[in-house]
Amino acid sequence: MKRLVTLSIALVLATAACSSSDSSSDSSTSPAPSDLAAQVASYELLAGTPNRFLVGLFTPDKGVVSYGTVDMSFSYLGDGSSSPVSGPGATGSFILVPPESGHSHMGESPDEHTHVDESASPSTETDIEAARAKAPEVTQPDMARGVYEAPDVVFDQPGVWQVDVSVELEGNTQTVSANFNVAEEASYPAPGQAAPSSDNPVLRTPGAKPAEVDSRATEGWSSVPDPELHQVSIQDALRAGKPLVVVVSTPLYCQSRFCGPITDQIGGLAADYDNVADFVHLEVWKNYQKKVVNQEAADWVYRNDEITEPWVFLVGPDGKILDRWANVLDIRELQQELDALSG
Repeated sequence: MKRLVTLSIALVLATAACSSSDSSSDSSTSPAPSDLAAQVASYELLAGTPNRFLVGLFTPDKGVVSYGTVDMSFSYLGDGSSSPVSGPGATGSFILVPPESGHSHMGESPDEHTHVDESASPSTETDIEAARAKAPEVTQPDMARGVYEAPDVVFDQPGVWQVDVSVELEGNTQTVSANFNVAEEASYPAPGQAAPSSDNPVLRTPGAKPAEVDSRATEGWSSVPDPELHQVSIQDALRAGKPLVVVVSTPLYCQSRFCGPITDQIGGLAADYDNVADFVHLEVWKNYQKKVVNQEAADWVYRNDEITEPWVFLVGPDGKILDRWANVLDIRELQQELDALSG
């Protein structure tokens, strides 16, 4: 089995963050048009159904584009042999990824991680809205990390598509393009499908090691962060007929540094919505050093010889997927759906 992979935009953010200690460059600099690049950050896009379209904007030598909104227009390229066919348009809003908590790291081992100053990036709902209300600017990733999301984008046919993203930076409108694939059928668990009935290990499962339950647990069961995410197996939750939230992530070893924050967010929701749904964290690695993946995580996100992460899935009381979020999460969207289930 191949080791876990992440999208290019995530690696760009992580790499830029690792080098952002160079204080000789400004924190906000308008790039030349040739410097701006785009990377589609959605793991799977489907034809004929609404999609959350995610795209990251970055400059290889200056940082990432953060805050505000961008305009998107889509074109169908097919196999590339004919002229592009105009498709839908959309507005993308910035989704701020919260800073990592003290127990969320990125690196090849627990001793090789990058710490993000929690004071450098806002995490409350008010601050998230304030970040979205600001004008777009180029920042270093340790100031603001995130992508732009356009909700409910419908692609009418599968194949290769192109997105043209227009953003105003310091009074100048710049446009950058990226190609991406739209699939005819879902490979990952999708709304309307039955959720995989995974018998994942939980706290103190006989024979299981703490790090198999959460990679951040390096000092025994008492060091498992977010224990509320490791109380019940997915299999038992499905049998009980209670709504379920599943986050699939590898917080300690996640190169994108999105995994720790998204797992922390789900842990925070578990305390407020424990009467509405069960909450489960599926750790990706059974043994990171030997590159052994947990089969329970593979059931959800191992496809085409690759593991993609992080993911969040909302499962209804009937055991079917209600919604899913790939790579990043606007926590308010999940809150709204949980509120609807509680009513």
